Amino acid sequence: MRLALVVAMFFTITVCCDSKLSNVDEILKSMNLKQKIGQMVMGDVSEFSAGDMNSVQPKPYVREFSMGFLFDTSGRLCQDSIRMSKSIWNNMALSVGENKVPVAIAMDAVRGPAFLFDPTLFPHNIGLAATWNLTLAEAQGEITGRDLRTCGWHVAMAPASDNGNTPLWGRFYETFGSQPITGSAFASALIRGMQKPSTRTLRPRGEDPVEVLQPMVAATLKHWVGYGLPDSGKDRDDATVSDALFERAVLPTVRDALIDSEPLLVMINSGTMNKIPGHADAGIIKNLLQARFNYTGVILSDFDDWFRIATRYNYARSIDDAVTMAINAGMDVHLTESLSESTMRTLHRLVASGRISEARIDESVRRILTMKQKLGLLDDATDGAGVTERVESEVWSAKNRAVSAEIAKQSVTLLQNERSVLPIKITLGKKRILVTGPTADSVANMCGGWLFSWGATDGSRNVPKQIVSTLVDGVRKYASKLGWDLEYERGCDLKFCDGAAIARAVAAAHSADIIIIGVGEGPYVEFQDPIQNLIFPEAQIQLVQQIRGAIGNNQQKSVIAVQYSGRPRLWTQLKTQVDAILLAYLPCFSGGDAVASVLFGDHNPSGRLPFPYPSTGEQQRLEIQQKPEWLPFGFGLSYTDFKVENATITPDTFAFGA
Repeated sequence: MRLALVVAMFFTITVCCDSKLSNVDEILKSMNLKQKIGQMVMGDVSEFSAGDMNSVQPKPYVREFSMGFLFDTSGRLCQDSIRMSKSIWNNMALSVGENKVPVAIAMDAVRGPAFLFDPTLFPHNIGLAATWNLTLAEAQGEITGRDLRTCGWHVAMAPASDNGNTPLWGRFYETFGSQPITGSAFASALIRGMQKPSTRTLRPRGEDPVEVLQPMVAATLKHWVGYGLPDSGKDRDDATVSDALFERAVLPTVRDALIDSEPLLVMINSGTMNKIPGHADAGIIKNLLQARFNYTGVILSDFDDWFRIATRYNYARSIDDAVTMAINAGMDVHLTESLSESTMRTLHRLVASGRISEARIDESVRRILTMKQKLGLLDDATDGAGVTERVESEVWSAKNRAVSAEIAKQSVTLLQNERSVLPIKITLGKKRILVTGPTADSVANMCGGWLFSWGATDGSRNVPKQIVSTLVDGVRKYASKLGWDLEYERGCDLKFCDGAAIARAVAAAHSADIIIIGVGEGPYVEFQDPIQNLIFPEAQIQLVQQIRGAIGNNQQKSVIAVQYSGRPRLWTQLKTQVDAILLAYLPCFSGGDAVASVLFGDHNPSGRLPFPYPSTGEQQRLEIQQKPEWLPFGFGLSYTDFKVENATITPDTFAFGA
């Protein structure tokens, strides 16, 4: 029964779905086999770009089949993306009788709309988890969903609810840490935010407009299941997972998020678990996800992964065998950059030969059409792929950026504070501050990967300078207010030292009262720039050690390290060289102001580690219940001293399982 409230003579608000809206089964019956198969492919927008990159022209095979989804990794402004979305609607929507089945457009939303220049971007997930603040996470999800839909997108390929137990893995920062409790809770909050119902105006089959409450976008829970535990630490490598570990820690991370938030899509593990490719594993898809947990949403592949069952993992003898395995395992949609036509023709050949039944194709297409109906795409009244008409200023508003800034601030985690050098003491007289290090004045190093592009590139040139605050910028604001002197010397690059540059930093340290060193990592994505261990690069070790060597144990000076990185890096040989250590993760544009507010005591550090912090590189996999050698899961100092005395527990005995 639908809930309806008449608000005007010709407008009705309904909670999806109105009986007048398009009927999925009727549309499915009207589609031929090739049209159905086309719905099972997610192609790349760039394959169809028509000159100006903001319009598309379908290729002949799309007219022969159809296209269910497109994804886009081209950096563009929101207004340009709206033009592209409308072009896709006008040129690529499938006409089925009286109905139109438009293409659903997807974007990676790892930290907000990753490939749009003007919507709000956020700190990476590992920093969000350090806030332990689910209200902020849901707010981030809502802003992301609203920005995506406003700019013409329908599917958010996020969040990643993978286990963050392998710091060498290039996607560690996309996780919410090592424990199922943070992984599932934060993924659920983001999905709830992105799929928060909003009022949309639909025009079913030429009828009067109907206002319907529907999700802003379809969120994608990824990657089901075991992707975050590669034995080697390399992306898409095999994860050896025992039955006990799977049930205790791996499954709960995604299972609880699945049940709590009901994502409209699930993306499958792109690697292998116990030597079985995720996309060929009926055990984790058909038997577990669909049968045991009764999931009825769309099941999406990762990049080219139906074919990789054969081409990468040699688990199938041929592409035909690989695609048959994927379909039999329960897959619905193949995401691919350049294999769209090949996927469609392979599926058509397999149905024609009897290896895959048309009834099985119908199962997938029914799920796909149902998702599109829930998003209002089958009855859209705007002739523009459901683009919400909103003023551009709302997309990158100060209000939205304030949420990102608050996440950055609440994530900052104080790991060490010897001699209580923090917060910086505000005393009479002028002080001199030296800020140095390779991450101290770099937007790219402060933001990490997924900054307006997929690759490990510096996308900061696309950001208005007035909204960016590096560590130098943030500290300079406080120094200026206090009338203190500030000097900046880079000292070294991330991995290389210039003798003259490090000498200038050391010389400046001699005359400084407070020395702040920015250390960490540069941007990387997935399998790019793999590392063999967690030790800081030698260049950064030299910078810290030479500065400490120059000032000795002078108690009138303090050395504070600020770490911008997407994973733990080892402090074993350096923690005695610095007085305080702040871990800022990858906070992006507000990262300098966030850290400065902690340094000068305007914000009491509240971040807590979402993973145990190792002290040796031997801890390649952070075991979920193993006591770490340095700092435990949930650790984080503050500027407040606590003392607990005479604690008691009532009652003093508990029944098992109570």
